[in-house]
Amino acid sequence: MHGKDNLSLAAEVARLYYLEQKTQSEISKIVERSRSTVVRLLKLARDENLVDIHIGDVAKPERKADQLAQRLCDVFESLNEDHTKILYTHSVGEILSEKLGKMGAEVLEEIVSQVHKEKIDNPNVSSRVRLGVGLGTQLRCVADFSYPRQICEDLLVIPLIGGFGKGDEMQRNDSSELSRRIAKHYRGTWEQLPCPAKVSSPEIKRILMNEEIISHIMREGRNCDIYLMGMGGVRSDPTVKFVPEGAGLLTEDLLTQMVRTRGVVGTMCAQMYTIDGEDCPYPEENGALMSITLDDLRRSVRNGSRVLVVAGGKTRHRAVLGALRTGCVNCIVTDQRCAEWVIEQEEGKQ
Repeated sequence: MHGKDNLSLAAEVARLYYLEQKTQSEISKIVERSRSTVVRLLKLARDENLVDIHIGDVAKPERKADQLAQRLCDVFESLNEDHTKILYTHSVGEILSEKLGKMGAEVLEEIVSQVHKEKIDNPNVSSRVRLGVGLGTQLRCVADFSYPRQICEDLLVIPLIGGFGKGDEMQRNDSSELSRRIAKHYRGTWEQLPCPAKVSSPEIKRILMNEEIISHIMREGRNCDIYLMGMGGVRSDPTVKFVPEGAGLLTEDLLTQMVRTRGVVGTMCAQMYTIDGEDCPYPEENGALMSITLDDLRRSVRNGSRVLVVAGGKTRHRAVLGALRTGCVNCIVTDQRCAEWVIEQEEGKQ
């Protein structure tokens, strides 16, 4: 028989080793025992059934993800079942963004291939496929993993919002830069929107819209076959910390004000909306946005375009829910925690 003290120590050592993933050397220092004693205590924990080691079914998370995607489509009937994907993962932060980006790139390839085939099969339309691209860190990850198995030289990629500053981080998330990178991977072509994302007044916007190159690209952006959108979101805790699509695009003071006074929970191409999916226009006293609008996206959805959002993580839960209620989204890639939370909230409202 083993003493109660030994069993308690064995349980503590097992917790440090299996749950906190400490090394045996680290554990020996923590519990002030030799490494060989730590090894014996780990064996004792297993022999006394203090540890239950379970090898999971690799396919099980995939089945759960498929079932969750179906539930999400059942709750939000506007979602395309073929292009609604759930990433089943416990990752967070940058690793989660990378995994979402990889899955988003795969879904984007499926959509591009499908739309291109539809156009080729229809002799009455051009085979040109227009892809509008938003901005953000998670879209940058989509671009990172966009290595399609089938190229599409008919692909034209169009930025949906102007540039938003200098610096490596900003430029990597910029709509025009993401458009360029994705187009190169598909061996397609791309446009560049030669204006800032935000100007100082609506009057300046009107002047810029009179420039043919700018007005042409903005028109192209409103008539895409596919839209790839990122998302900025607000935390659900009392700190009201906003996680923007692009650093420096919207000031923290303005976002905090809009969160507290208008109930903003998210942005797509800097266009703000509430958790109920209602638009929150950019305050004119703060300038004007050179960007596609949520109404443009709604119109595109009604006309049959695919609007794919790639977004996940705790900071975007409420943003994803609000986006699905805007009527602007019919395809989505997100993680299982976000999907479960969104489904729970929507079912509770019904």
